[in-house]
Amino acid sequence: MKKDYNLYYSSRIISGIGDALQDIAVITIIALFTDSAAISGLVVALNALVRIICSLFAISNTYMKDCKRVLTYLNYFYALMTGLFYIFLIFDTPLLVLKISVVSYETICSLIYTFYKIYQDMIVKEVSDNNEKIARLYAADNVIKVSTSLVSAILLMVMSYKGFLVINAISFLISGVIVSKLKIDMSTNKTQRRKSGHFKVINNIKGFYEKYLPVFKIVILSAILSFFFASYAVLLQKAIKIFEIDIKYIGVLNGIYYVVSILLSYGAGYIDVKNIKKVSLPVLGTGVLCSALCLSNDKWIIVAFILRI
Repeated sequence: MKKDYNLYYSSRIISGIGDALQDIAVITIIALFTDSAAISGLVVALNALVRIICSLFAISNTYMKDCKRVLTYLNYFYALMTGLFYIFLIFDTPLLVLKISVVSYETICSLIYTFYKIYQDMIVKEVSDNNEKIARLYAADNVIKVSTSLVSAILLMVMSYKGFLVINAISFLISGVIVSKLKIDMSTNKTQRRKSGHFKVINNIKGFYEKYLPVFKIVILSAILSFFFASYAVLLQKAIKIFEIDIKYIGVLNGIYYVVSILLSYGAGYIDVKNIKKVSLPVLGTGVLCSALCLSNDKWIIVAFILRI
């Protein structure tokens, strides 16, 4: 198990570096070549829709017997899509085609990521024999996001942002090879997919609601809050355009955002669930107010950007 854990740990770090660079590359492309706020909003909306639909399928088909093989292929698929997207960029692509390719690429990546996350979490449980190892994986994810974003300004001095996509494609290719080397056996896992294949989404949601009503309320609240989290991408694009921010600092902005988000997420863990309404309602109210102010005056964009964090 120790060898499997080390292999998986290294694959996760490698793919995480590429993923962070991809985020910066896509933000840069949208800011430079498209109607940034409109395209960014469309990307956020389609990503949300895709993840909802895929998650509904995941409720009924939560597991496949050969989880390792599926995760390996998802890595390869991710690498392939990023490589194709890179080809669109290196040629003299018409603006309309570029916009369509950006939206399509991000939507497909969102589809891949939804299932990728499910199978990734399943493998985490198989390669980790204690909670400390699991915590180390997620801590590494945060470190990679922050550090890669912060050093991107230096990387942009020696390479184009398009090179970030190449690194991302290679990182997922390597990650897929490493995952394929794992020796885990999940054939006896009790959470295998049902052979009946019946799509019982409504029954599953209803059953969860009846059995875990307090948790269901928190999930709904988290979904609402995630709307404001998703709007960060739109706000960032507007901020880049309004303040004419140099693209080499996009990674720095992302890095700062991740740092503050991580710190505040630890603080959120100390909030008593019984007092969740007292905390959540002011947050939601502030978010709605700032959204309205941003529509009326662009000067509010920086205030909203800070409050979104």
